[in-house]
Amino acid sequence: MPALLQCWKSGGRRRSRPNPKLLAHHFTQAGLAGRAAKYWQLAGEHAFRRSAAAEAIGHLTKSIDLVRSLPESGAQAERELHLQTMLGQACIARYGYAAPETAAAFARARDLVEAVGDIQQQFPVLYGYWAVQYVRMALREQNALAEQTLALAEQHRDPERLCVAHRVCGATNEMMGELLVAREHLEQAVELYDRERHGSTAFTFGQDLGVAALSHLNWVLWLLGYPDQAAGRQADALSLAHRVGHKNTLGFALMYSAMASAYGRTAGSAAEHSEALLELAREQKFDLWTAGATVVKGWAIARQGQAAAGVAASQSGLAQWTSSGAEWMRPFFLGLLGEACALSGDVRRGLGALDEALAADERTGQCWPDAELHRLRGQLVAVLPDGGRPDEAIAAFQRAIQIARRQSAKSWKLRAATDLARLWRHQGKHAEASDLLAPVHAWFSEGFETPDVQEAKALLDVLR
Repeated sequence: MPALLQCWKSGGRRRSRPNPKLLAHHFTQAGLAGRAAKYWQLAGEHAFRRSAAAEAIGHLTKSIDLVRSLPESGAQAERELHLQTMLGQACIARYGYAAPETAAAFARARDLVEAVGDIQQQFPVLYGYWAVQYVRMALREQNALAEQTLALAEQHRDPERLCVAHRVCGATNEMMGELLVAREHLEQAVELYDRERHGSTAFTFGQDLGVAALSHLNWVLWLLGYPDQAAGRQADALSLAHRVGHKNTLGFALMYSAMASAYGRTAGSAAEHSEALLELAREQKFDLWTAGATVVKGWAIARQGQAAAGVAASQSGLAQWTSSGAEWMRPFFLGLLGEACALSGDVRRGLGALDEALAADERTGQCWPDAELHRLRGQLVAVLPDGGRPDEAIAAFQRAIQIARRQSAKSWKLRAATDLARLWRHQGKHAEASDLLAPVHAWFSEGFETPDVQEAKALLDVLR
């Protein structure tokens, strides 16, 4: 027997025990599959808790292969279920939610959890499988899984499970443009979250539940027209993410903060968050976050005057994002690319990106950015060579306002109304422009320092 194992069996008389990875190697070489699987699992768990996703995947995969070589039994199925669930979470961090590796791990875990019937394991598996469908933007499947998760949570009334259920329902409703319902779910998730009791959820669900709920709520509040409240939730999410100390949770918070800054048109903040995320994602090999941060950073530097470099970066990031299988946020990212192209002077290329974005939204049903995409399209057709196409621009702005009104997306509505009022002013329709914009602007009770509210007020001052 190797000296290392003799030391372990003798009660560890040496000052330090060997680490699980070394033991796993020795038991594997000795042909002791059960023991080797145990220590590969421990090595994987240790790597996962250090947020070393790539290392964790390697160790957990070896453990799974060994477990599946053992005689079939209930205990073996439970053991593999735990491993597949953790492997799925590690794949989320390493490859992204929509990656084939992630989907395969959670599909296998779903089969196992139904066979085992373990309610404790059912929620992490349901959540993981929902996350795969969410990022792939399979809305029918994700909505069914969200409803199933909520129904199951309400049967057992456990705060953590209810928090999970309201978080997934809120995120699903958000993508569908059902913003008021999304807000209700996400506020319940935030209220249910307890930092002391739920602080380990990052290792069960891939991100801390509180950070996830706050990040989504940040978006929804901004869309509903509460930019100051949204900024507060964004700050809360980032602060909590740093306290949790889980790398993928911090990446999640930074990604959401970067994207929120982009749709809030604050290029400096978007650049800052995306650069911080890029540093983290490259260090931890978080491929999806690297791609998303690259898109946002490209848009930010285009807004800051480096249009050609911005277009190149956004295109590169979008290609990486698409290659992962992710449809979530892809239409919005195409909108950012379209805006960057227009800033570079290539309006027709920008319109092509916007048309692709609108087609993707129609195909997937993630309609939350539709109003903004139509507004951007109106901006670009208005400045086409040879005088633009003002009638088409007006129709696009009116379509944006209609969608925003239906979704209660006051921020999108204000932005589209400002653009339409500006165009009408140029056409000499001052009264129509003022009548359109004044009530939309008057609704806002906060956000007076934001670009959108300030632009609307400046235009109204001219119109009056």
